[in-house]
Amino acid sequence: MKNITYQSSLFQIRRGTNHKEYRDLCERLDFVDRIFSTSGVEFEFAEYYLERIVQTSGNPELKLTPKEIRRHTVYAVQALRSNYLCLELKSSFRQAAFLIAASEDFQRFIFAGDFASAKCPGKSKLHDFALLVPDDFIRKINESLLREFSSAAAGKYGCSPLESKTLWLDATCLMSNIHFPVDWVLLRDAVRSLVKLLGVQIPSFFPLLNPV
Repeated sequence: MKNITYQSSLFQIRRGTNHKEYRDLCERLDFVDRIFSTSGVEFEFAEYYLERIVQTSGNPELKLTPKEIRRHTVYAVQALRSNYLCLELKSSFRQAAFLIAASEDFQRFIFAGDFASAKCPGKSKLHDFALLVPDDFIRKINESLLREFSSAAAGKYGCSPLESKTLWLDATCLMSNIHFPVDWVLLRDAVRSLVKLLGVQIPSFFPLLNPV
């Protein structure tokens, strides 16, 4: 599918804030926005979505008009961005819909309306967006971005190439309130459970059947 175009809406200049967590979130959204618009991921997904519309229509010769292509492209782009924003917010669809309606910064990120009015997705629409992006396409995007950020092309995003040959693993060990399952301990647990079911009091002088 060729000639996929869209134009983002205009918004007011972002106001400064002294809230560090919100400011950090907006900076991450700005960086992701730059990735989406520069890497071509948005158009790649829009092309996938348009092709799926043709496939599910039952008419392989279906030709979409330029107006339909633009409308479906904006819908696909908004779905992709909304899914990422919901992951960042770590909230339910209902809560995410409320936060988007209350924040012009979030509306700007997902292209919901413009500086004059907002057209924010509700919880049902966010749920539809979540079902729109398949897992295999997400894996494809991740692999594509990993290759790009591991090469010299990472410079166009304002960062250095990632070192993808080193694997970082969190191997933190925590003390658990469990005993090591050796055979005699498992046998003891089984006997204790059976004796309790029979209503028999375990003698205190029988250490193997009493908890340590």
